[in-house]
Amino acid sequence: MEAVKSLLTEKPAVKGLLQRMNETQIRWAIFAGSEVAFLTANRTPTDLDIIVHNDDFEKLAVLLPEAKRGSNKAFLVVASDGERLEDIASTLTLTLDSVDIDIMSHSRFKTSEGIFPTYLTDVACQRRLIFEIAATTVYLAHPFDTILIKAFMRRGQEQGKFDAADAQALTAAVKIEPAYVRARIAETGLNSGARAFLQKLALITK
Repeated sequence: MEAVKSLLTEKPAVKGLLQRMNETQIRWAIFAGSEVAFLTANRTPTDLDIIVHNDDFEKLAVLLPEAKRGSNKAFLVVASDGERLEDIASTLTLTLDSVDIDIMSHSRFKTSEGIFPTYLTDVACQRRLIFEIAATTVYLAHPFDTILIKAFMRRGQEQGKFDAADAQALTAAVKIEPAYVRARIAETGLNSGARAFLQKLALITK
């Protein structure tokens, strides 16, 4: 977690944001590419990805009036196998100390097989990883929550993304408990592409 320590030490405005979220009891976690970078050290983080509990998003929006807001914003994702899906979320984006911060809530994937919610639920909040770094409580999403997102997107090297490699790095770095995998899949559901992705990682059997 040296990268997190460096971030908080060298970027006081970022540290201040995390501390303000804690002080106002916002449920949040670092996730996605930022989490992969911090837990596996397989890349240098260039921004900060944060996911926030749905019920706390409006509170955070008030706390960050300078942030650019997107409500139910949809991003087209094309998986390496050609599947097209929409990544839909409410977002706040801002830059602090030259660090681009992307905050997401109400996230779900819309595919040809349905809509699959991947937001930070009560169950996911209870299983966050918690660290005390530079006098700041830092939360990371349970690694499976980042793996789950990558299972839906499945972007490849041709897009400058490495979702399979990132998921493999997380499973090698952190123990993924089968009980949590089952609990989260019960909340989110899986489409066929995400299911196959998780089967290849041996995180599920069918």
